[in-house]
Amino acid sequence: MFYAPIAFRVIPDLNQVWHIITITISLTHNGASDSSLFGDIAALTNGLTLRAFKGDGQGGGQYRTFTNWKTNAQIGLDFGGVDYIPKVGGGDNATFATASIKLVAGAVPELNGANGDYLEMLVQDNLSTLLTANGKIQGHVVGL
Repeated sequence: MFYAPIAFRVIPDLNQVWHIITITISLTHNGASDSSLFGDIAALTNGLTLRAFKGDGQGGGQYRTFTNWKTNAQIGLDFGGVDYIPKVGGGDNATFATASIKLVAGAVPELNGANGDYLEMLVQDNLSTLLTANGKIQGHVVGL
């Protein structure tokens, strides 16, 4: 079954240029996790896509897809590992990964607000059985 995509975007202010430094994925769930799953659910059919939109400042532009994750193992390949955190006491199980983009990819993505650039995580499957699914993008404003 296809799930309508939901886009989560990081968009710089019009007068700013951002360098993206790290990306973090955090999933909490009831069941145990392993590399063949996404969190604790079956491998995704369509995946979670990380892509950038590079605008041209004229209302046009194009997408560049960096990766598409369907399993924890695929996240681990891009991030250099995944941590599976077991439930402790009354807490939840978790799947957690963080990556320094420059260390992993050898470059730092740049987003120029004046051009209409943005970074996007596109969720293309139903993740509703996860307790939480969070992503965090960190970086800095160029020149500050």
